[in-house]
Amino acid sequence: MLNNAVIIGLIIIWVYVLSVLKRAKTDAFYFLAGSAGLFVIL
Repeated sequence: MLNNAVIIGLIIIWVYVLSVLKRAKTDAFYFLAGSAGLFVIL
């Protein structure tokens, strides 16, 4: 199983990628990254 620090780090990176995609106004990639991230986390 993954270490808790690794999981927290991946979530932080995922949130950063989402914020970059939102600022770039790329709605399709924002939706894909958000959906894929939630699928992996859940």
